[in-house]
Amino acid sequence: MGNSCSGLPPDCEIIVKTGDVKGAGTDANVYCALHNEDKTRSRDVNLDCKWKNDFEKGSVDHFKVHCGLPPGPLHKIEIWRDDSGIGDDWYVEWIKVKKLNPQDSDEVIFPCNRWVKAERKLTLTPYDCVLPQFDENPEQRKQELEDKRELYRLSRKAPGIPKQVSDSVFGKLFEVN
Repeated sequence: MGNSCSGLPPDCEIIVKTGDVKGAGTDANVYCALHNEDKTRSRDVNLDCKWKNDFEKGSVDHFKVHCGLPPGPLHKIEIWRDDSGIGDDWYVEWIKVKKLNPQDSDEVIFPCNRWVKAERKLTLTPYDCVLPQFDENPEQRKQELEDKRELYRLSRKAPGIPKQVSDSVFGKLFEVN
């Protein structure tokens, strides 16, 4: 827990909570990038500790990494994964970032509570609470809404009754381990 996963001296700790839902864990390669309020972006960080099975269902994983960000408050985080590995679906509850520099000791929580899709960057803001008209990522919001519309497709079972969520979707949503 918490060993340095890169060759450079760590300047921040990234803590990731994988959800406790069916199929939540992943064996895919996971990456992130941090952004300061002054719009400075860190390098792409591979969140992986060799010889450890990261991102298992219900786990909390700690990564001490070198991000190379200058001092200043964190503004957002980008997180993404590839489609490698057998079980590459991944449900993230939250990500916590702690800066390890004593002059810039900052700790920010980025709630996620969603599936991270392969090859699609997910941008999160601290406490993830923003009105649509102030969203810095309208394309991401639009794509998530389109995904929800597809997931909750409605169908009419018989004439004269209200539409209902299709059977195939209902089974996927409410399966128990």
